[in-house]
Amino acid sequence: PARLSISLPPPQLRATAMLSRVFSRRALAACARTPPSARPLASLAQARAEKADELGRLAEAHQRRVFLERLANGHLQRVRGGHASTSEAGLGVDQLLSVIECGFTTQLLHAESRVASALGQGFYTIGPGGEELLGAIGLNLRENDAVALHYRHLSTSLVRALRAGRSRRDVILDRARGYTVSTRDPVTGGRHCAIGGGEH
Repeated sequence: PARLSISLPPPQLRATAMLSRVFSRRALAACARTPPSARPLASLAQARAEKADELGRLAEAHQRRVFLERLANGHLQRVRGGHASTSEAGLGVDQLLSVIECGFTTQLLHAESRVASALGQGFYTIGPGGEELLGAIGLNLRENDAVALHYRHLSTSLVRALRAGRSRRDVILDRARGYTVSTRDPVTGGRHCAIGGGEH
């Protein structure tokens, strides 16, 4: 199929570039639970190419294509009436951009976790989707607030981690470790897939 080539918003470009680095062969080698020799990482690009049709049928891949096509054609739904402006909601420009960027990162993490699973490199995916803009909740939580957003926690947790001073790269790499059930996952040590950590 033809590739859609459009100019993407800067937050998505940054998130896409970062995820490309995080899910690179070297990053997978660093965080995979099994030794790199178990499957030559040089073959991951080949495996991805060989399974391109299957990967293209993943729901997350389909939704990404739909979004990009609507963005390119200007056919995105707009909320009409009854909504507050960002200033009325108490959001600054930086906060709004952070929520949007964490939303893109969330979508890309879900999609890449499904790809990693299909290639035999990821072991924990649910790919819930639909939680991308829940990062706004993370703006309103204190560092020690308990949160139980059952399978709708990623965007909120990304915003919280960034607010706490963690680097985006480290947060994404930890999530990749969770998806691969890596013993190097700082949250669970490879026993489950989670995000968070620290004292709370």
